[in-house]
Amino acid sequence: MDLKNRKGLKDQAQKLVDRCDNQPRKLTLISSAVYLGLSLVISLITLVLNRGIAGTGGLSGIQTRNILQTIQSMLNLVYTIAQPFWLVGLAYVYMQTVRKQMPQTQSLLRGFHRFGPVLRLNLLKWALLFMVAFPCAFASSYVGMMLSPKMYDLFEPIAMEMQQNPNADIYAMMAQIPVKELLGATWPMLILFTVMYLAIVIVFAYRFQFADYLILDDPKIGAIQALKNSFHMTKGILGGLVMLDLSFLWYHGLQALAALFAFTDLILTYSGISLPVSRDMASIISACIYAALVLTMDYTIRPRVEATYALVYDRRRNQIYFPYTLDEN
Repeated sequence: MDLKNRKGLKDQAQKLVDRCDNQPRKLTLISSAVYLGLSLVISLITLVLNRGIAGTGGLSGIQTRNILQTIQSMLNLVYTIAQPFWLVGLAYVYMQTVRKQMPQTQSLLRGFHRFGPVLRLNLLKWALLFMVAFPCAFASSYVGMMLSPKMYDLFEPIAMEMQQNPNADIYAMMAQIPVKELLGATWPMLILFTVMYLAIVIVFAYRFQFADYLILDDPKIGAIQALKNSFHMTKGILGGLVMLDLSFLWYHGLQALAALFAFTDLILTYSGISLPVSRDMASIISACIYAALVLTMDYTIRPRVEATYALVYDRRRNQIYFPYTLDEN
């Protein structure tokens, strides 16, 4: 598979999208509209619950306050858990598209149909992120101590106190260190940790890039096997995948600019710019502008992007597992 011909890949992906009578565009619009709509509903419910919690002061309202806080926490938890299952369905839509199959609305529910494997895959990814963080934190703190003697001077009294009195409150002792001195002493460690962590996470992200496609594609495959297969499939093409991402950098830049509109009211407020409307109304206007921009990009631009990545996966899969049936036309 030639990832150097990125324009050819994108043009082929665009043709496959157009071949499906714009059905992928419509499904992308539905996916985004549902996602944004649920986000809006959750935000409104959270706002109402926060006001309810604020109005239950004193001991007499402690039970009501606890109930409202529990509802709020459970609502956010369910929404956070459901997100990846809904969003991953769009990947299946474009897998069907590049295979010249007509995707249907129920294709968006593919993530829920594969609930167990998708859940385990996401849990494994999060576990890997945490596992990477610990050695990075240890290495960066060790090197940071050598690069910044001030950090050693700050923490040595705390370490000695903990040896003499294991029951000492370490958090109280840490709180006594001036924030300016703490940041000045720990910045080498923080920079080193960030660089090390991001370097490893970025490599992992590319090596496991096809795992979501694999878990949706094969009903017999499990989460661990999907990660292994993705690791195998991306061997030798990491550079091409990076260059493909860079060729879509303008699209991700537009997404970032659109996201700024979601916080326009906050940006203007903290910039000292007064608004002719109330803050709640400004938030609603900002959210509407953001939603309009996202839906426009998702209908016009995103199908080409999503289809390109799905096409890369499909061709690489054929190249690795079905080399004699490869069809790039």
